[in-house]
Amino acid sequence: MRVVAVLASMCSATCFAEGGFIGATLGKADLDVDGYEDATSYSFLAGYQANENLAFEFSYYSTGEAEYSQESFSYRYEDSAEIDGPTLSIMGIAPLNERFEFYGRLGVWLWDAEYSFKYSEPDFSLEASESEDGNSVFYGLGAQFAAGKNAKISLEFTKYEAGDEVDIDIDNISVGGRYYF
Repeated sequence: MRVVAVLASMCSATCFAEGGFIGATLGKADLDVDGYEDATSYSFLAGYQANENLAFEFSYYSTGEAEYSQESFSYRYEDSAEIDGPTLSIMGIAPLNERFEFYGRLGVWLWDAEYSFKYSEPDFSLEASESEDGNSVFYGLGAQFAAGKNAKISLEFTKYEAGDEVDIDIDNISVGGRYYF
């Protein structure tokens, strides 16, 4: 938790200087677990663009709740997972012109995973949940379009990993917006 506080304080000092930005994304997270439905992911972010080719970003990312269920005449099984936490990344930016740019990112994700399942039959039921936390490296590629003097719209693909006991790969595609100060 101290790491999150330090990262947040570092970001708050630079985010409101010239070159700072805030934003949010909304997307689909595909957890590499058989049978799970895609989840609606989201993130809230703040950062600092040092120059036209380099930016630093702090965000809170969540996969949303991914679910799996199976049912027959004699039982019902439900399983869910949600993974979230703060991220810190460095972005390399390649402007094509004044309005359009590509970027790549590399960062670290301090994740917290919550898993739960329910099994029920007519005369029996069982529920359990588990949580774990850790950190992992992530990377992504994206494109941004300047929608005005201080606003940009982005489309990004990001690859995350989480889980110590069960290794989960997460493919995330999102659209977002950033407002630059």
